[in-house]
Amino acid sequence: MLEVYEGSEEDHKAIMKTVEYEIDNEELVENTIKSFITKIWSQNPEVTITFGRKIGKEETINFIKSNLR
Repeated sequence: MLEVYEGSEEDHKAIMKTVEYEIDNEELVENTIKSFITKIWSQNPEVTITFGRKIGKEETINFIKSNLR
């Protein structure tokens, strides 16, 4: 999971891999997602986008479980 800050608002983006489609280059995946998010938000230049830490699988699962509505 990747922490993303939209202005001062913390957001999280889950990064997943499927079993059928394996990508070995995690840095490429992360940079592609960051580029996509940055491009989407470029249409709203008043919102500053910054990226926080990458969160591992176990912490991501725990985060999702604790934030289910």
